[in-house]
Amino acid sequence: MGNIEGEVFINGAVDNEQYATISYRKEVECSVECELIEIKSINVLNNAFNMDGYEIELPVDSYNRVASTYGDGYTTQAIELDVITGLNDQAIHDIQF
Repeated sequence: MGNIEGEVFINGAVDNEQYATISYRKEVECSVECELIEIKSINVLNNAFNMDGYEIELPVDSYNRVASTYGDGYTTQAIELDVITGLNDQAIHDIQF
């Protein structure tokens, strides 16, 4: 298993309750075509108000991470990443809107 640690920064957020949804998805091959299946998702408060960041555990594998928040001017972010055994605390796990 791999432990992922990161922080979420939502620039311009005026609400200390504003959060981002982070979804980890895995590509699954089917008989006709591939599709992404959500493995785990979490909601994380803006780190400007919540200094804890986030931590989750996932099986070692490759994933698509999709992060989104609400409000005008914010764009959904999607990247591919590999989860390795042990602590995964690289800067790639920090999300900034």
